Amino acid sequence: MRERIEILSDFRLVVRWLRLDTEFQYIYIINPLNADSKEEELKAQLMTIKKQIDLNYSRVSQEHGERNKRLSNSIRDVKDQVYEIRQELKTMREENRFTN
Repeated sequence: MRERIEILSDFRLVVRWLRLDTEFQYIYIINPLNADSKEEELKAQLMTIKKQIDLNYSRVSQEHGERNKRLSNSIRDVKDQVYEIRQELKTMREENRFTN
């Protein structure tokens, strides 16, 4: 029983670390109907928890990657704009030098 409590406590910490507690209200644990022993039941619960963590970790990783890509694109856009403005200023200075 103590081991089960520790496992569920660890699962709760992982859920908070992945910030899944703010996005989801319920997490379901599905037990097989034909479990022969408590050990098999515990293994099934652990596998369900592991699958859920893997699924959510991949989703969070994908969202993080997309967010970084958008940020990277934004920085690149700003750099391009700065370069264009510098080119325009350089052109204006050259034109001003020829007119004076």
